[in-house]
Amino acid sequence: MIPKDDRLDNPTTYDDYIVTDDYIITSKDLPGGNIEMSITPKDMVNNPDHYNQSSIECIDAIEASMPTVEFQGYLKGNALKYKWRYRYKGSPIEDLKKSQWYTAKLIKSLEDDLDDQ
Repeated sequence: MIPKDDRLDNPTTYDDYIVTDDYIITSKDLPGGNIEMSITPKDMVNNPDHYNQSSIECIDAIEASMPTVEFQGYLKGNALKYKWRYRYKGSPIEDLKKSQWYTAKLIKSLEDDLDDQ
């Protein structure tokens, strides 16, 4: 079990990992009583926790709820939104990466449309 570390902000502690606002910290028991620790930053662009709280990811539910052309408009709007405001929030690089993510998803959707024709 990972000991609670008071230097971490609001950690959620489990038997073999801790989740903080920015990191997932895991431990693995090694021979001789040693412990191997790893710290992995959360991926707030490709897989943010707050969009995957059930068996289906939020983006997939949104896509399923509307026709393809509307979903493509949603993707375009989100890509533009993140480009529009990247200088005014705390993480400009993260916002630009989110814009890229939505743009890539839009491109994939358009390619799928062409494949279906």
